[in-house]
Amino acid sequence: MRSLSPALDRAALILLAILPLAMALANRSAAAVVALAGVLALAARITGGERLPLPPRAAAAAALGFVAFAALSLTWSHAPATSLFVAAEAGLPFLGGALLLTGLPRVLPPAFVRWAAIAFASACALIVAELATGLGARDALGMRAQSFIFNRPVMTLLILFWPLAVQMRRLGWERWAWGLGVLLVVTIERATSGAAMLGLLLALPAFLAALWSRRAGLLIAGAMLAGCLAIAPFKGALLDGLMPPRLVERLESVHAADRIEIWQDFAAILHQRPLTGAGFGVSARMAEAPAAADIPAGRGRLLAAGHPHDGFLQIWAELGLVGALLAALNGFFILRAIARLPADMTAAAVASTVAAAAVVSVFHGAWQGWWIGLLMAAAFWCSRQTRRAP
Repeated sequence: MRSLSPALDRAALILLAILPLAMALANRSAAAVVALAGVLALAARITGGERLPLPPRAAAAAALGFVAFAALSLTWSHAPATSLFVAAEAGLPFLGGALLLTGLPRVLPPAFVRWAAIAFASACALIVAELATGLGARDALGMRAQSFIFNRPVMTLLILFWPLAVQMRRLGWERWAWGLGVLLVVTIERATSGAAMLGLLLALPAFLAALWSRRAGLLIAGAMLAGCLAIAPFKGALLDGLMPPRLVERLESVHAADRIEIWQDFAAILHQRPLTGAGFGVSARMAEAPAAADIPAGRGRLLAAGHPHDGFLQIWAELGLVGALLAALNGFFILRAIARLPADMTAAAVASTVAAAAVVSVFHGAWQGWWIGLLMAAAFWCSRQTRRAP
């Protein structure tokens, strides 16, 4: 049985390596990939007769505290079946990622990094080629053929690039890492994801600042997380008051007016349940919440949008002040873990964190399984070492 352990580890690593390409082919597959890889990592430890190491107690307690409060919120959720479905969607890749972080070897084989780079480049090439041909192949196969289907894969590339590039540099493949960076920029420019472009524009200077000074990078990442969380309940009202109508009209391509109204509508729900929120995972049915009947006249039209277009606001609306404080506590432990990484990987983790925060602040849902899986995969990449083969 012990002989199976290395093979299971390799299988888990192969799944993680091909994640970018899997997402380019099926844009929600990160959840299944990470969950399955986690099962393989657990099986490897069981067949090897090994125990999974325990994570740091304080960080684990903070994560469990957030999970426990989210579970408790199901008792006041107006849509408990929806809450349970969302919990399962987010929980499986989260658990899979936790098994990867604790179960897989600390040192990555060079072959794994090589295959991950090939999968990354292949995903970029596939996306650019499909967009250049008008998604004709997908249309011919009867698949969805709208350009926005690549938004999730492009975000995946953006978040994973930084730790992958650092691992490649450690192996002496710096020129290839630069090449992947160029491919990433071209892919984001060709795609229609404004969130990915925003993330790239913020992540690059954060990465450079963190390379120059670890403290500066950590301050940037901390300010990004704290700022996005703190301003979320007020963002809609602030932008509604500050943005000139002409500018809002010019941003119609990104539905600026609708987004501002959605942010205000979900903030209005929060004002009705400021401490505990409406319940975990209920954003898709927020228009049906009892509190929706009590919000001010003229508000609530876009509660039926299905999500607040801001993951930080989603935390506030669903879990209230208590959930936001627990999220902030987990953010602190994430930053502390980043601070303990080697200097080059700290810079990569800062860039991925800033990019993720930028994306979450404008995209669809905080608890989507593919997104949770992606974040866990990025954490795995950042937590590992790489050494050249002798």
